[in-house]
Formats: sequence, C-alpha cells, structure tokens
Amino acid sequence: MFRRSVTVLVLSGAVSAATVLASAGAAHAANATVSVYYGGTLRGHITHIDDGDDFNVWDDRIDDHGVLAELREGSTLLDYGYAAGSGSFEQFHYDVKEGVKYTLRVCVQDGIFDDTPISCATGTLYE
Repeated sequence: MFRRSVTVLVLSGAVSAATVLASAGAAHAANATVSVYYGGTLRGHITHIDDGDDFNVWDDRIDDHGVLAELREGSTLLDYGYAAGSGSFEQFHYDVKEGVKYTLRVCVQDGIFDDTPISCATGTLYE
C-alpha cells in the first residue's frame, strides 16, 4: 500500500483560502482534493481519485468565472482541465508514479474566457 501526503500553499488573494482533504482507503493510496476560494466563497476544486488515477476539475459556483486546474511535475505541465459553469466538471487521466512529487494547482479565472487567474491554491501530491 502506498502513502500519500498533501501540503497546501495559498498563492493569491487576501480573501482566498485553500483546503486539502485526504481520505485513506484500505486497498489503495488516499484520494486528494485541492479547493480554491475567492471572496470567502468556494469557487472550484480538483480531486485526484487514486483508483484509476483520474482527476476531476469542478466549477462550484455560477459567477461568470472559469476554473482551471493543472497537474505538474516540477515546472513541467503534465495535464490540465478546465470547467466553466456551476456544477460542471472536466475529467482527465494521468498515471501517477510512486516516488514522484506532483503539484496540483487550481485557479479561479477572471472570466469564463479570460485565463487571468484571480485566486489560486496548490497542493503537493505524493504516492
């Protein structure tokens, strides 16, 4: 069985906050979620589902802002997902390797079609 640890760093916004949730499963490593807040309200999140190595990117609010989430190894962008519209999500798959440090970054964008980040949160993913 693998062990996963998750760390959080808030990147921008005085009223931003980040939340990381992890739950351990008996047969596999933990799932992980990184959430981004803006104006004190949850705006979006990315969830890694260890069983299958799927990543779900969610836009959690009707607010004319999109949510972009990235999976990185160091400075290399491995994959990303974009969700626009409350309750919408996009899924991508990436085979997470044991012993590799990954970064999950999720950002609220200035508008649905404007990719300027206004608030971001990151989490570090290990397996």
